[in-house]
Amino acid sequence: MTRRRIDPVGRAALQAAFQAQGPHSTGPVVFTSRWGEITRSVSLLRELTQGQPLSPTAFSLSVHNAHSAVYSIARGDTANYTALSAGTTSAAAGVCEALGLLAEGATQVLVVSVEAPLPDPYQGFETTALPLRAWAALLEAGGPLRLEAVPMLAEDTRGEEALPADLAALRLLTGAVRELHQPGWHWTRHD
Repeated sequence: MTRRRIDPVGRAALQAAFQAQGPHSTGPVVFTSRWGEITRSVSLLRELTQGQPLSPTAFSLSVHNAHSAVYSIARGDTANYTALSAGTTSAAAGVCEALGLLAEGATQVLVVSVEAPLPDPYQGFETTALPLRAWAALLEAGGPLRLEAVPMLAEDTRGEEALPADLAALRLLTGAVRELHQPGWHWTRHD
């Protein structure tokens, strides 16, 4: 039932989340996406301009926190769920939020990132149209990984990744790189 209600973006996010968290884990979850379910929102706007009635279900699933709500309901989990959008650095903002939750006492936090190409008529706002992609990482308190994020001047873009920012953040989490420069932040990995 859940699969039929959500769009491909939501299915990708939830599949990554279920695979990373497993059936028995609980705890805070941070969903990140630059645009969320924008395709559904564009469809609703088109229906609105044509004077068609809007589906309450479609509207409820068009909001930015729809993925987190559907995941929470599907799991019957009442833990803390957060949905973030921070432009190109949404995934990094999600990791930063997760680190804050761990510092506040959470034993583990699931970070889920999902991105998709913009629909027409917004495609012109993206320089590269990348395919739909999603990843999830379960961060645990007291684990061997420690990330340090230091604010830097927005003009300082040295070493900026050629990868999209969400995939660059994943590379840092997996240990493929030890440092990451993104607009406004310098991330360092300490194992």
